[in-house]
Amino acid sequence: MERDGRGHRCKQAAMFVQSTSRPVRPPPQRARRSSAFTDADVPRATDKLVHPASFTRWRMRDGPDGNVVLKDGQTSRNSARLLEQMGRGTAPAAPAVFSGKRWPSPPPPPALGTGKLCVPPLIDSLLRAQPRSADILKLLQLTAPLVRPARLRIVLAGKPASGKGTQAPLIARRFGMVHISTGNLLRSEIRLGSELGRAVEATMRRGELVPDELILSVLKKRMMQADCRQCGYILDGFPRTLEQAIAMDEAGIAVDHFLVLERSDAEALWWARQRVTDPETSVIYHPIFNPPPPQRDLLMRLERRFDDEQEVVRVRLEHFHGEAQRIFARYADRLTRIDTSTRRTPLEIFADVSATLERLLPFTEDERAVYELPPVPFNNGSLPQRRQHHNNNNNGGGGGRPRPGALRRLVQRFTQQFDARPYLPFYGSQRPDAPRIGFIGRCLAAELLSIDATRAMFDVQLESCDVSGDEGAGDTGFVRLRDGVDSEALAVAAEAMRQHGLVIGWRNERMPLPLGDGRMLEIERACVPYLGLESLGTHVNGYFYRDRGDGPELYVWIARRSPVKPTYPGRLDQLAAGAVPAGTPSLAANVARELQEEASYADAAAARPCSCVRYRYETRKGLCTETLFVYDLQLPEHWTPHVLDGEVSEFYAVPASEALASLTDTPGCWKPNSALVMLDFLMRHGVVNGDNEPDYAEIRRGLVL
Repeated sequence: MERDGRGHRCKQAAMFVQSTSRPVRPPPQRARRSSAFTDADVPRATDKLVHPASFTRWRMRDGPDGNVVLKDGQTSRNSARLLEQMGRGTAPAAPAVFSGKRWPSPPPPPALGTGKLCVPPLIDSLLRAQPRSADILKLLQLTAPLVRPARLRIVLAGKPASGKGTQAPLIARRFGMVHISTGNLLRSEIRLGSELGRAVEATMRRGELVPDELILSVLKKRMMQADCRQCGYILDGFPRTLEQAIAMDEAGIAVDHFLVLERSDAEALWWARQRVTDPETSVIYHPIFNPPPPQRDLLMRLERRFDDEQEVVRVRLEHFHGEAQRIFARYADRLTRIDTSTRRTPLEIFADVSATLERLLPFTEDERAVYELPPVPFNNGSLPQRRQHHNNNNNGGGGGRPRPGALRRLVQRFTQQFDARPYLPFYGSQRPDAPRIGFIGRCLAAELLSIDATRAMFDVQLESCDVSGDEGAGDTGFVRLRDGVDSEALAVAAEAMRQHGLVIGWRNERMPLPLGDGRMLEIERACVPYLGLESLGTHVNGYFYRDRGDGPELYVWIARRSPVKPTYPGRLDQLAAGAVPAGTPSLAANVARELQEEASYADAAAARPCSCVRYRYETRKGLCTETLFVYDLQLPEHWTPHVLDGEVSEFYAVPASEALASLTDTPGCWKPNSALVMLDFLMRHGVVNGDNEPDYAEIRRGLVL
């Protein structure tokens, strides 16, 4: 036994020593009452870890190598027994504490899958929770990955121990971006024992910054890899000086947004004092806010970072304060500050981070409808005065001339081209000649590896070998439905996607899924856009003619969707419209049902099939491909529809010229596919024709995929 300079006994290696069965408490009460930590509080914080199931507390003593090892000898007999129980998953069960609430903490289940996926521990604990409450499901939806990479270029900045290492994996999983930590890149060189690593280690132990030229060379090498170019990246810990920020710009390293995680110095010191790192995954754990899972192998390899020593952290904080404001001023036009104080849970913090990044993503019409409720475009059958004046300038009636290019932009807006690289083709079977039935985003395909752990449902290949050397050539992976899968197995897979937070807007309605060769399955409607499947629908245009003295004028019935509808609330729609669910005997039967439920009209036989609109557009849920079978229904002039099922808030009977004006002036008021159906109706009835629309032929081609 050796003694340090103060006469206290110490060991040559770090170790766990069991102390009490009470859970670790946050810093002293006076620190909580003052809502801020001070330097005086930091020495009082003990280096302890908590067993997440039994609340057993372990004290961590620093050793020269910073490794976490189990103490040998009789005094640690209980410790060894508990760790052995943890390794077998038989440790005493007790609920864990998260955000002041008690969450279920079951024994560790088998691994989620064989895919090499890094699931942040916070998400892993939520995925393992059974049963899952509504709150847990909301958290899973918050952190569920988007179907395709966001391709954003983000800088994640902040003080040492401000939460960058916790938030970056959550961001990477949610938005599909590559997490690039300059610290991890340099520490990997240290582990390799290279000459570069030895030089870097000596510099980091002194708390000094690594030379800019060295970091830039390592950083540029990493960012040249294909995943960064295709998915975007999160720069963690760089730039740390104004000179580095300038060098980034000169090197062509673009930054879309600058996120600053703000935490007080005292809290940063307290956090750094207690955190440990898994050297294999670089995941950071904390005994209170992010405890490690009860896995023996993991607990045995946890490390204390030498740059988390209090003296080193203080030096790094001084460097930060000396450079931070100059860097922030350079990125002031794209900078957001996030409060990461320890009074907030990591997932509360991530909610703010996610909201900030989602505002940077381009809206499609599908998502804009969720966030924006449009104004009422019609007022008792007439348009606002501005639009009436616009029509009068164009001679009104059916002879009006749309604004040049407005309808062409409308079609392009709702049927835009998409980049196929973030998606994998989805085939209906494992046969080589199987038809493609959809497109699945790469991020979602990676999650399927975890959901379908036994590979009984999906054959997923994220990448394929290209021997030509051309990075953009050839197939880049696929997803295939395994032979023998039936509708009930698909229902199980859909429920698993829902429980993992991957599917939002559950409809509890099955849709037909044709696989080719006459085979047909059924799948939950909410999963259709996520898997890029094609859906079928019927739309009915209700219209009539009204005599205005100089001849009949075409009027059309337009429905305004209920503001409480889960999709496109408050948008304009046809008289009756709806998807064709599984089990529907015919399209005519679907038309009859929708007319009765939405407009209280019983004589569906009068509706005649007349057209078809097919389109594909991209949303954050995935690729939406729809085929709409269009019916026209001529009605008596004085007939009035009545709402029956509550899906429509009101109906408007407006001249066809005013409907055209709403498409050109306020296209955002329309449900996207209903806008296309209305345009098709106006073209077939001569309101839009080759004389008044120079882009007529291009528009007509755009209405059929």
